[in-house]
Amino acid sequence: MISAARERCGRPGANNKHRSRRAADQRRGRADCKAPTLGWMNRAVRWAPKLSVAKIARLYRADAEMRLDDELVDDVGWRLFERCQDVLLVTDSKVMCPDCGTTFDVPWIGQPAERTSICPKCDWSITSKDYHETFEHRDLHGAGAREAFAEYVLRFPRLRTYAEKMMAIDRLVHAVHKTGGIAARNLFEGRARVVLATLDTMAAARPPEPALTEDDGRLAGRAAKQR
Repeated sequence: MISAARERCGRPGANNKHRSRRAADQRRGRADCKAPTLGWMNRAVRWAPKLSVAKIARLYRADAEMRLDDELVDDVGWRLFERCQDVLLVTDSKVMCPDCGTTFDVPWIGQPAERTSICPKCDWSITSKDYHETFEHRDLHGAGAREAFAEYVLRFPRLRTYAEKMMAIDRLVHAVHKTGGIAARNLFEGRARVVLATLDTMAAARPPEPALTEDDGRLAGRAAKQR
């Protein structure tokens, strides 16, 4: 999936990390306006949406044609970062407090519906029932590719160039594709058959994955320890 052009290109992206994060925050803010408040919570929990499989395909087409689209790679990269981050939270039965940003455990499996978890830094709280309802039927449990999600979340904020970002995206997509579609539902929006067909097409054009560098090994090890 990686073009030869990217291997030669080390130029920084036109949009830096801070601009990308602001864009991500704005996207999340727009989503907040549409999300209903659950029960009696001060503010509702919102999860990052899936990424359109058409958008990831557009990025790969542009890259194959040697059109290095910095804006598109930033948009795709940070959207995947947000989604992977939220998949990891749900997989680990955690939530990020919408009032103060603190991450904490929310036990819900086998728990009474009214069991309440309270943020350790503020008075925001959520019941087991309300927590489960925030992600029910949203494909946010990602045990099938947890290591790949964790490595991507750890790696992506450090990246600066188009080549680095595209490589990280490609490795994530490849790891998801290897699950046979199970993890694809965590990240990509669209009908299952269309998503799988798109990933199959991209995989068919993908060259052999490059060997891990020493830095890659350290990052993978840190991601594994955080599981």
